[in-house]
Amino acid sequence: MTIRHIGKVLAGIGAALPALALAASLTESITTIVRALSGIINSLIYIAFALAIIAFFWGIARYVWSAGDATKASEGKNIMIYGAIAIAVMASVFGITRVLQDTFGVNPNEPINVPRINQP
Repeated sequence: MTIRHIGKVLAGIGAALPALALAASLTESITTIVRALSGIINSLIYIAFALAIIAFFWGIARYVWSAGDATKASEGKNIMIYGAIAIAVMASVFGITRVLQDTFGVNPNEPINVPRINQP
């Protein structure tokens, strides 16, 4: 290997170092963004659950207030059914998520350690 080749290798390594520093800060930025989005999604899940419960009770109220009108009673039933289905689906997803967390030993309050390849 000549001095010219060694110089090119060192120049290449020197050019790659800022990219490595950028990758570290980019990883931290992505982690911050993912945590923020996770908080927003968790909030939206609770809001959706609350809306499903409100829809269910609104369907009950519409059914009771229909006063014998078949179309209004039918609308109330449909709202109740869709509200009950939404509640059941969301509760099932929460249950399945919990079972998977317990099965694989994942604690939702701790970060997940991603396996990495050790480089020499």
